[in-house]
Amino acid sequence: MWPEPFALDLEQHAYDLSRVASFRRPDDEFGGFSNMSVAYPLRVFGLRIRSSEHLYQVARFSEHPEVQQLVLETHTPMFAKRVAREFNAWTRTDWTDIRVDVMRWALRVKLAQHLETFGKLLDSTGSRPIVEYSRHDPFWGAFPIDGLTVRGQNVLGQLLIELRNEFRQQSREAAAIVPAPRIPGFLLLGAEIGDLFPKRPEQSAPFVTSQDLLSLGLPPGPEFGFMTQVCFQKQLAGAFEDKSAALRFAEQLWKDRESKASCERIRKLLTSTEAGPQIKAWALKVIGETIDRESYDDVCAIVIDNSNDDELRRAALLTLYDLDAEFNRDSTRSVFIQLIQDENTPTTLKILITSLCRKMIPKLAWLKDHIESQYGNAGLKLSSCDLGLLSIAGVLNCRLPNYSQQLIDIITDTTQAAKDRVRACYILTDCFPQTALTHHSKIETFISNHENNQLATMRLSIRLLRLFINKSY
Repeated sequence: MWPEPFALDLEQHAYDLSRVASFRRPDDEFGGFSNMSVAYPLRVFGLRIRSSEHLYQVARFSEHPEVQQLVLETHTPMFAKRVAREFNAWTRTDWTDIRVDVMRWALRVKLAQHLETFGKLLDSTGSRPIVEYSRHDPFWGAFPIDGLTVRGQNVLGQLLIELRNEFRQQSREAAAIVPAPRIPGFLLLGAEIGDLFPKRPEQSAPFVTSQDLLSLGLPPGPEFGFMTQVCFQKQLAGAFEDKSAALRFAEQLWKDRESKASCERIRKLLTSTEAGPQIKAWALKVIGETIDRESYDDVCAIVIDNSNDDELRRAALLTLYDLDAEFNRDSTRSVFIQLIQDENTPTTLKILITSLCRKMIPKLAWLKDHIESQYGNAGLKLSSCDLGLLSIAGVLNCRLPNYSQQLIDIITDTTQAAKDRVRACYILTDCFPQTALTHHSKIETFISNHENNQLATMRLSIRLLRLFINKSY
């Protein structure tokens, strides 16, 4: 059994760096003490957790498993910390009161699962104080006063000293078992965290296996590993008397994780002012995978808003495609047309829209009809928005009146915006190939003078090359 923790000294103290075991970066002599170290990966409920920082940050969001999942998916401890900061408003209300207990528990898990290596590191400090050198956090560490002295509350250092004493006082068998902290609602991905036990060959077989989950009618997938491990940990803690009780728990666990409440929490991320672009992009991915059509309006709003990050709008476009792959909704059609015509829409997004349209050509009669009806008059003077929409007319095999001369005038007019001249080239080569061949020298002149957009010039060169090849045959 782990001894009762000693009372921490929350007064600030000065430390002489020559007399302590200090650490700042993971590659320092004692860098393994840092939560930013990835040398000691952890497992809880069978989930691989990359660092103690990941585990600590995850505990902040017990009521929000979708945020916990996002933190767990980050590849570095620093990134896990940054993602957690984006969700400050979602942190447990009692976090300030429990954060030290959570850190103590995370360090115990780190030691229990790396008894030889982490235990050896603790033992190597002898009786010296352990101090985290931190320029920004005098609570967990101590900040420099001069070249040889640091000052702070050094709470992380105190917890490591406490852990060192506990490691030396108890058997290896006892240190390998980590009791759950006395924290209400201490959850990981919707499941209560109990005592953590090491795996031993002589342990009884788990009540719940992947085959049992299949027999319950649950769809197979990566969730199975997590669920069987949760059930096994609860079994080891004595939560089930028999297999039937374990199966009932597994079924309820699945229902909770798939509940409508979880979908609603993810949906809220799209409109949350606390969630940054990366968080919202992740939420969009989940919405697209689960085809959560109730999020449709919020996804449309992200796509249309020019103030949003381009990558976020790209993710929203892909999700919109997932939610309405048949393009049955008038609003989806309107969004696509609006983006194509909007001169502020980045070229990368227009290329994506064109790509999505290519996939749906058999189902895009509505868009073809719209273009042919709106641009059936050869006397219409084409605006920048018109050029944006007509740039995909060739993809849809639209029948257009002869806009050739107007397009050539735009291409050769140096006062026109470069993007409009590029679009005019696209339309001319796609819809009026014979005219494009006749006036290929004008297009080539524009290409040679438009080196600042290599992607556009490359696409135009390929279009011209195709026209010449087709003519040869």
